[in-house]
Amino acid sequence: MARFFNRQDAEDYRRFLKRFIPDAEFEVFFDVPNEQL
Repeated sequence: MARFFNRQDAEDYRRFLKRFIPDAEFEVFFDVPNEQL
């Protein structure tokens, strides 16, 4: 698990992991900011 401040960084990290662990499946999740609750 890792936390990022923007989607692009999260997707880049997912692609990085996929290169080293090609058989694994990774997903990106987002926290909803408190002011949007």
